[in-house]
Amino acid sequence: MNTSKKTHLRSWLDTLSAHGRSCFTKKEALKALRITPVALKLTLLRQTKAGVLAKPKSGFYVIVDPPHRSLGCLPPEWIISDLMAYMKLPYYVGGLSAAVNQGASHQAVQELQVVVPNMRTGLRSIVCGKVRIRFLRKSIFKSAQSVDFKTPTGDIKISDPETTAWDLVFFSKSMGGLDNVATVLKDLAEVMDAKKLKHTLNAHGDQLTARRLGYILQYLKLKELSQACLTKSNYPQRLLDPSVDASLEVDATWNLVINHQLDPDL
Repeated sequence: MNTSKKTHLRSWLDTLSAHGRSCFTKKEALKALRITPVALKLTLLRQTKAGVLAKPKSGFYVIVDPPHRSLGCLPPEWIISDLMAYMKLPYYVGGLSAAVNQGASHQAVQELQVVVPNMRTGLRSIVCGKVRIRFLRKSIFKSAQSVDFKTPTGDIKISDPETTAWDLVFFSKSMGGLDNVATVLKDLAEVMDAKKLKHTLNAHGDQLTARRLGYILQYLKLKELSQACLTKSNYPQRLLDPSVDASLEVDATWNLVINHQLDPDL
């Protein structure tokens, strides 16, 4: 994009917006505006304080349109693709955030849950105004299946319903516990496919998560989906809910100690 030496930030932002762009980097701005780093820092700071810009990540800026000024940022779904490209990380929107977009409407999600590959160093949640992005690290990230989902600013990656179901159980503590997971799965089941679910579970190769998911689906009387979670392997006995110490009966089908009585909001 060609700019003159006298190009002002606001004029450049208008040009970006006219081309359908809502995000930019500090490096881009420095090149486009042809001003000193100190001058750029000051003008970016002024526009950020005015609410015209938001800075969810150092060096990464969001152009906030007037309808979203009270939010302090654009909706996280609108910026996540550009943000993850800037961070050079593969991702998909998952967990409760994916489930909501797939018809599981029991609970409003207060954050965007984003699944990324497991790394040695963790990723802190991003808070920008009233927007919160939470990262969930997944060691078998490549086993996930995602689809494109349209937003007003372009397509983003979102887990398919079967991968969403797996993530809900695997990250159950971050999903509000197993009761909430069961509540969401009841709605999500309407768009899940048993064959696809079996393929997803085989790809992930985590029998314990599959067993926990199978038990919950069985509890919800979703027989076809529940049976897709069964294998012929011998299971070592494990807890249904790893966050609870109490011990109750053992479910012979899944060889799970039912240490948590499910109480979903159905």
